[in-house]
Amino acid sequence: MDLLVLRHGTGGLPPMPSGLARPEEQQAWRVRQLLAVDRAGQGMPIQAIGAGGVMLSLQPAYLLEPWQEDAVAAWFASRNAHDTPHHGNLHVYTGAGKTVLAAAAMVRARKERPRTRFAIVVPTEALAAQWVEIIPRMTTMPAHLVGQVGGDRADGFEDCDALVFIQASAQKLVDGRSRLAREADGHEVMLVVDECHRAGAGAGQRIFDVATWARLGLSATPIREDPANTDIYGRPLPIEKQPHGRGIGPICYTRDLKDGIREGCLPRFELFHHAVGLTEAEQVTYDEVHEQNISRKRKALLSCGGDPRHYQGYISGRMRATNREITQA
Repeated sequence: MDLLVLRHGTGGLPPMPSGLARPEEQQAWRVRQLLAVDRAGQGMPIQAIGAGGVMLSLQPAYLLEPWQEDAVAAWFASRNAHDTPHHGNLHVYTGAGKTVLAAAAMVRARKERPRTRFAIVVPTEALAAQWVEIIPRMTTMPAHLVGQVGGDRADGFEDCDALVFIQASAQKLVDGRSRLAREADGHEVMLVVDECHRAGAGAGQRIFDVATWARLGLSATPIREDPANTDIYGRPLPIEKQPHGRGIGPICYTRDLKDGIREGCLPRFELFHHAVGLTEAEQVTYDEVHEQNISRKRKALLSCGGDPRHYQGYISGRMRATNREITQA
C-alpha cells in the first residue's frame, strides 16, 4: 500500500494508541490516519513515499563522488531503442561501487515517481543476502520493507518497497509469464539487474517481460562473448543487439580498470607469464587437439559463409591490442 504525506502536516490527528511501542508501528498508525484524512477530502497529498512512511534518500555516509554523480545522471538521461527514458547499463569495474550507484539511481527514481517499487535481480542467493542487508544501510528504506524472492523466502510488493529476486526465481514461468512479471503487476516498478550480462543467457531473458518504467543494469563485463552473441568473425555483438541490452538499454556510462588505475583508486599491477613444459607425449596430444579445434571452427565458419582468413586476422589483431593494453596499463 502506498502511503501519503499531506501538505498540511500531521496536525489534527487523534491521539496515538498507547499500545504502539515500536517506532515502525507508530509511523504506520500515523500514515493510516493520514490516508483516512486524505480519502475524506481533508488534505492534499504531495507525494507517495512507500510503506515505510519515509522519503527515500542516501544515508549521510554515502556521499557520491563526482564521477558517481555523472554515472547516475547518465543513466537518468539514457534511453533504450524504443526511446524509453531511464533505461541503461553502467559498465563499472569491480569494487568501484556499483551498489551505491544503484542506490542513488533508486533515490532519483523515487523522486521522479514517488510510488515506485524496486525489483533487484541478482544471480545468486549470496548476492541476494548482500542486497537485502545493504539497501537499508545505504538508504533510508527500513529493513522490514526490503524483501526477497527465492531461497527460502517469498515476499511481495504488498508489504515491501524493494524485492531482491534470485535470478532462478525471477525467471521461473508462472502461467506463461515470469514470476517477476507476476509480482510486479499493479505496481510502478524500477528494475535493477546486478551482473546484468548473466540475464542475457537462456531462460534468464524471461525477466524482461516485466512491466517497468525504468531499468538499470550493472556489470563490470556487460558485453557477452559467447557464440550466441558474436558475429561470424567471432567479434562480440554490440550490447544493443545482445538480449540483456535489448531488455535494459545501452551502455550509458563506462568506468574501466584503466580509469581506476589512472585516478589512484586501484594499484598498478604487473602480469607475469609462467610457461608450463609438456612431455613429448603431452605435446603430441596438445597439437592434435589444437588442430582438431582449428579444423572444426574453420568448417563452422565456411558453413555459414564466413572466411577463416578474416577470422584469423581478427584474432591476431585482438592479441596485439591486448598485449599493448597490458604493457601500457
